[in-house]
Amino acid sequence: MPSPIAIVDCNNFYASCEQSLDPKLKGRPIVVLSNNDGVIIALSNEVKKLGIDKFTPLFKVKHLLTQHDVKICSANFKLYAYRSQEIMKILRDYSPDVEEYSIDEAFVNLKGFSRFDLTDYANRMRNKVFEQTGISTTIGIASTKTLAKIANRIGKKQMNYSVGVIDIFTHDKVNEYLKMTDVGDVWGVGRRYKKMLNQNNIHTALDLAQANDQWIKKRMSIVGLRTVWELRGMACVDMKYDHQPKKMIMFSRSFGKKLTHKEDLIEAVALFTARAAERMRSQGSAAKHISVYLSTSRYAEKKYYNKFETRLPVPTDCTSEILHYAIKAVHKCYEPDILYYKAGVLLSGLQPANNMQTSFLDKVDRFRMSKLSKAIDSINQRYNTDTIIYASMGTTNAWKQNQGHKSKDFIDSDKLTIEMKRTVGFL
Repeated sequence: MPSPIAIVDCNNFYASCEQSLDPKLKGRPIVVLSNNDGVIIALSNEVKKLGIDKFTPLFKVKHLLTQHDVKICSANFKLYAYRSQEIMKILRDYSPDVEEYSIDEAFVNLKGFSRFDLTDYANRMRNKVFEQTGISTTIGIASTKTLAKIANRIGKKQMNYSVGVIDIFTHDKVNEYLKMTDVGDVWGVGRRYKKMLNQNNIHTALDLAQANDQWIKKRMSIVGLRTVWELRGMACVDMKYDHQPKKMIMFSRSFGKKLTHKEDLIEAVALFTARAAERMRSQGSAAKHISVYLSTSRYAEKKYYNKFETRLPVPTDCTSEILHYAIKAVHKCYEPDILYYKAGVLLSGLQPANNMQTSFLDKVDRFRMSKLSKAIDSINQRYNTDTIIYASMGTTNAWKQNQGHKSKDFIDSDKLTIEMKRTVGFL
């Protein structure tokens, strides 16, 4: 007997996060912009009805947004990550087996919950999420991940969010929903396979589920065959509860304006290095190498790109030590009279931080440095990304991206002071 699997998907997540932070935005049309406020990356249902699509450049529709009093927000990824973790924590109160699929989606294994009314149980789950975070969700329940994704999509697209929970595990409407789903919208099919399948008279998910196994395996490999089996109710895609640590971590950004001064580039690269190092520590890793690159825009009249890689003396997870080599790399890459548009930092050769080998000749107290880095991470994660900064990150920030519509911060300054005192005392 298969176990029910639910996928919990947040509705218009970035826009909903902005609305959850400011009650005045409830029910108001809203768009969220990409880095440098260039492109729309999220929009509420009210904006979708205006015929505006995701990834539309802001300048093309700004007059329309003004005309319809649409609230424009710069992306606030700190807020979105915070809300995401709140939601994941709530979901774990309803099932211990939660797979964080993306920032706004999670698979929930409901094995052992079949004795409950699954629709009622899922509604209690989504009501709790909304009550504590202000984020609305759509939940699809089925016997496989692929079918759960289809149920979820039906709830969002065909039923236009009017039904919060679609349960095709208990209420068998599988073939009905498969027939409603374009084959290109099946999880794992994609644009290239859609074209091939359409040419062979396979247009819906139901057509795909009824296709010949050998033909599918020949045309779409064993991965495609597993998708077909999942559409038939045979679970082939396991739940993944542990994220595999990354082997390398990149942090790169374009600037709000083109830079020429080395000092501005050092500030930018120092911040990118601190962000990359924080991500690395969050997965318990240390780096063997650091690479830094500087480049102009691809449309620049005078194009320039340069990269410098350094092998660190020993693998380290200490931001202050990595910063030393990042700044040296900027000096190596920099050329005067260039209009720099973008920079990036890559940490590679990652290995478990608790398995670092050091030299007897090494005079650096890495244990203390690592402890300090983790304490700073703790404060920044709890209160604000830039609550505590390293000196090389500077304060002028001439390079910073355009974020003219950034939502307010959500920091309790009194709690921050107490936490800083406690952390410093602990060190």
